[in-house]
Amino acid sequence: MTAAARCALNGRMTPPNETRTGSDEMTIGELAARFGLATHVLRHWEAVGLLTPARRVSGRRRYDRRHLADVAIILLGKECGLSLEQLRLLATRGGDRAERHALLERHRTALRERIAAATETWTGGEAPEES
Repeated sequence: MTAAARCALNGRMTPPNETRTGSDEMTIGELAARFGLATHVLRHWEAVGLLTPARRVSGRRRYDRRHLADVAIILLGKECGLSLEQLRLLATRGGDRAERHALLERHRTALRERIAAATETWTGGEAPEES
């Protein structure tokens, strides 16, 4: 995870060695730059319902502090292999709690199966050596 993502999850507005002056609002370019993303990625996430600007000023998107955590969580979810649709369901609290829990349980089971298959491929079916 990037330093910017870790900072956002820890509730800090500004990553280390970076200063911010004025308002806590950011343009789409500023928010994207904090995570090393292209602006079209944030626009796509907006189109699929994962991200919503805090407001618009003269037609331009403005994001606030909460969006740092939103982007960090989306990136973390993608890193864990969740699809944008799965992330949207979780982020918008779509369905009921049991449905969201079932989604995460299915994903965890699928990850465990992938890890087991990769381990078996790596070791040729033998138990891995313990260090």
